[in-house]
Amino acid sequence: MALSGPSVDSKLTFLVVYVWEAEDLPPMHASIFSAGGIEAYVRVDAAGSRCSTSAVRVRGKGNLAPEFREELWLPVTEPTEAKRITVGLWDYSTFAKDRPVAHVYFDLGEVKRKDDKPSSSSWTASLFKGAKYTGPRPRWHNLYGAPLGIQGRRGALQNRYGNEATTYRGRVLLSMELMTRPSSREKTVSHRKNFHFKPTPGLKPATARYHLLALAVMGGAGQESEIPNFKGSDLGRFPLVSADFWTSDHLSERSRSVGAGSGTRARGTLTLKRR
Repeated sequence: MALSGPSVDSKLTFLVVYVWEAEDLPPMHASIFSAGGIEAYVRVDAAGSRCSTSAVRVRGKGNLAPEFREELWLPVTEPTEAKRITVGLWDYSTFAKDRPVAHVYFDLGEVKRKDDKPSSSSWTASLFKGAKYTGPRPRWHNLYGAPLGIQGRRGALQNRYGNEATTYRGRVLLSMELMTRPSSREKTVSHRKNFHFKPTPGLKPATARYHLLALAVMGGAGQESEIPNFKGSDLGRFPLVSADFWTSDHLSERSRSVGAGSGTRARGTLTLKRR
């Protein structure tokens, strides 16, 4: 909601969301007759504006990784009271309603502002992908939603709000900035366009892989005790949980649930956040 009044000067700015790629997405079209897959697109809502990427189809049974490489330009009239940015990853359907995979949320007030006015030469270079990327470093954002077996109304809340979700459903690579002095050639409505620069591997956040070995123990002897009781116990009876996880200098890389039965070893991924 834009603020208005006789003493309020309004200004048109643009929230630009760079949608790079996604990975580890679940198959949304799985069936006994096909390998399944997803026709994924990213939709952004902010300050009363909405814009979506093109839908990208990827086939497979899991770990699906579509590449978008599109910019979403959303007009934002400042000052505004609307601060929430909603980024949803959706599965496109031709004959039915599109289905949400998961959502993540951001604060408009925390988005980096770009006050430089683009020159005519930079605008021309962008037409031929000759410009360099000068925005914030892209970051991976984990997606959480409902398990594949629990969808529709039962899974709607989890697919809408990640903090209510129980299942890792992939991650999306994003960056965003607020253009306070857009070019006069820019459309004044929501629109998308291909990256005006050529993505290079060095722009993606570097990752490192670690291995974690944890010992899971039972509770205390008494029902009210919260302290594990090791007296007379055989540590060989307790389950060992082994997990792999990835970290980045910018954001947590992966997250999956890890479970192990007694006397078993399980492999999965955990989250480590570094700020």
